[in-house]
Amino acid sequence: MEEANIDFKEKIKNYENSEYFSSLEKEIKTFKISENTISKNPLFEEMLNSGKAMHIPVSVLPAEVSDALNIIGECAICSLKSENKDFGFLIADNRYNLKPITRDQLYILDYFSKQTVILWENKLFIDALKFEAEKDFLTGFYNRRSLDKYIETMTLAIKENMELFL
Repeated sequence: MEEANIDFKEKIKNYENSEYFSSLEKEIKTFKISENTISKNPLFEEMLNSGKAMHIPVSVLPAEVSDALNIIGECAICSLKSENKDFGFLIADNRYNLKPITRDQLYILDYFSKQTVILWENKLFIDALKFEAEKDFLTGFYNRRSLDKYIETMTLAIKENMELFL
C-alpha cells in the first residue's frame, strides 16, 4: 500500500460494509436455503444424523443450492452440529481442478466443521455472558458498568469529531 501511495487510514474510513471483495463473496453472504428446502430433502436429514462429511454428486443437491453456488461435478457436504444446536452445513467442491474429492479432503472438511462449531458455540457463550454482565438480573435494565461504558464511548466519539474539525 505504501508503494501505491494509498492512505490506509483513509481507505478504512471510507470503507462501507455493503462492499464485497468479489462476486463469490457477495453470492455466499447473500445465499440462504429455506427451511422448507432442508426439511423436504432427505440428504440434509441424513447429514444431520450421520455428523460426518460425505461426498455426493451434484444431482443429489437441491437445484436451488447447486444453481446458486454454481457447483459442478461432485461436492462434499458436512453438517455443523453441536450437541444441542444445528448451525448449518458446509458445502465444498473441487471447481478449480475438477478432480474427485479424496478421503483426506473429507477428513479435513470434517475437522474444519468441528472447529467451526466450537467457534460458534464460544461466540454464543460470550454473547450470553456479555448480556448477563451488562444487564441487571432482576429488572433487565442496563447496569452502572454499561452506563459508564456508554458514556466513555460517547465522549471518545465527540473527541474524534472535534479533531476532524480542527
